[in-house]
Amino acid sequence: MKPAARRRLVRAAVFSAFLLVVATAARAQDAPVATPHTDADKTVEVRLPAGWAEDTKDPWVDEIVSWRGRLGGDESGHGAVLVVRRQRKWTSAQLRLGRTLSENDPMEDDLRRSGDRWVEAAYGRDDGADDAWNLGWQRCIESGGQVVIADLRMRADQPADCAAEAQALLDSVRVLKSPPADVPPDGWKRATFSGFVVYAENPRGKAVQKMVKYLAKSRGIIAKALPGKPHDREPPVVYLYETTMGMVRGSGLDPEKRHPPVAHRMNQRPLHAVVGDPDDDDVLGRYLHQQAARQYVWQYFGGFVPEWLGSGLAMYAAGGAMGSGPSKPPKYFYDYAQERVAISRSLASWIDVPPKWDDDKMAMEIWAWHVFFRHGKAKAAAKKAYKAYIKTLRETGDLRAARRQFDDIDDKSLLAAYRKWVQAQ
Repeated sequence: MKPAARRRLVRAAVFSAFLLVVATAARAQDAPVATPHTDADKTVEVRLPAGWAEDTKDPWVDEIVSWRGRLGGDESGHGAVLVVRRQRKWTSAQLRLGRTLSENDPMEDDLRRSGDRWVEAAYGRDDGADDAWNLGWQRCIESGGQVVIADLRMRADQPADCAAEAQALLDSVRVLKSPPADVPPDGWKRATFSGFVVYAENPRGKAVQKMVKYLAKSRGIIAKALPGKPHDREPPVVYLYETTMGMVRGSGLDPEKRHPPVAHRMNQRPLHAVVGDPDDDDVLGRYLHQQAARQYVWQYFGGFVPEWLGSGLAMYAAGGAMGSGPSKPPKYFYDYAQERVAISRSLASWIDVPPKWDDDKMAMEIWAWHVFFRHGKAKAAAKKAYKAYIKTLRETGDLRAARRQFDDIDDKSLLAAYRKWVQAQ
C-alpha cells in the first residue's frame, strides 16, 4: 500500500473511533479523576488524570508547558504527552472561519471540530516506527489575537480505549491569560515608526531606520496590489540583530544551514533581519523588500499560501520597489525569466505540485506569471480567473475552491501565451 493511502486509512480509523467513543462519553461512569494543572506563569489550565507530571520544554517550538502521563489507566493505559505552545501560524481570522491554509496541514476537513474561537482535529500518523507518536488531537484556541495550541500525542493501537478521556482533557483546557505576543531578547528596546513595531538594541539608529524604510516601501506596493484589508491587521513586527548567528538563534532557524540576512518564518509573526546598510548591500536590500511583502501576504490571507502565490507576490513587490514600479523592475528580472522560458512550468503545474527549487531563477519565473496576469497580455478570462483565485483563497481558505477558478482556462494555451509574452519583453 502506498504511504499516502496508508496515512488516509490511519486517519479514517482514528476519526471513526474518535466519533464512536465521544458519542457515548457522556454515559461513562468510570472516568478517571482529573485535577487542575497550570504552568509556572499561569497562562493555561488543564485537568489531568493522576500520575501526570510536567515535562521538559522544547525551546524550538515556543512551548508554554509540557506534561507527560498515561491515558486509559495508570499502568495499563497508553503513554501520552500534552504540549501547550504558542502558535502564530493560525490567526484569529482563520479560527473564526474554522480553517487553515497550509497545504500539508494534518487538519483535514473531515477530521475537524470547531467552536467559539477554537478549532480541533484528530490525526493519525504511520511513521513506521514502534515508538512513534502515532495518534493525536490538536485544539487551537484564540486568545488576544494569538493562538494557543494544546497538542495531545500518544502511542495507541486501539484509540477507542482512550478517545473519550482525551476529549475530556482537551475540553478542560482554558487560557487564563494571553501569552506575550513578542518576546525580544533581554536588553532590547521597542520603537514604532513607518508602520512597523521594531525591536533592536538601538531601534533609533540610522541603519535600523533605513532598513525599515526599505521594508515599508515594498509592503506599500503589495498592499496596493491586493484588494481590501488583511485578515491580520496588527502592525508588522521586525526583530533586528547585530549578527547573522544572533538572527539564526533568535528566529529558531537551523544553525547548520546558511541563511539570507532577512527571514520571515511562516509559523511566527515577526520578521527577522541582520542590521546592515541596504544602500550598500544589494542582497540585503532585495531580501528586505521581498520578505516585507511576504510578511504582508501572510497577514493578508491569514496564514500560509501556496508557494507560487507567496513567492510570486513577494518578488512582484520587490521588483517594484527596486525598479520603477511593479511592471518596471530591474532588467535582470526579465532576463532571468527569459532564460527559463523554454522550461517554464504551466500555471496548473505551479498550483498543483509544490516546486522543488533547483535554480534561484525559478523565483523570477513565478514572478513573471504575476506580472503577466496583472500587466501583461493574458486574456481577460485568465485575468478574471487569477483575481477570483486570490479572492476565493482569502475569503474561504479553501485551496480546492480557489483552484477551481481556473477550471475553464485552457492550461496549454495559457502557457503558450505566457511564454510568448516573456520572450517579447
